[in-house]
Amino acid sequence: MEAQKKCLECERSVFGRANKKFCPYGCRNAYNNKNKTAATNYIRNVNNLVAKNRQILLAFNPSGKAKKHRDQLLKKGLDLENFTHIYATKTETNTDFVTTML
Repeated sequence: MEAQKKCLECERSVFGRANKKFCPYGCRNAYNNKNKTAATNYIRNVNNLVAKNRQILLAFNPSGKAKKHRDQLLKKGLDLENFTHIYATKTETNTDFVTTML
């Protein structure tokens, strides 16, 4: 005799197909939402930081290219930990931080 299967979310008895994992009370959605929340929140937070950086750079840079001192960018809230790529100039004495929407 086979042991009774339990729902992965609410642990009620599960009836039906042999490979069924959830009861029919919306537990599948609750289980998946709970397990994916951490990854989704991390991605959302990074996207928000990159979007904020992009808005700061666009405010200083309406024509496409502009030179601003690092302190001005930091004062406005630019987060140097979250950007999409770095562009080194030919002299490599300056670093341009480039951010795009993911």
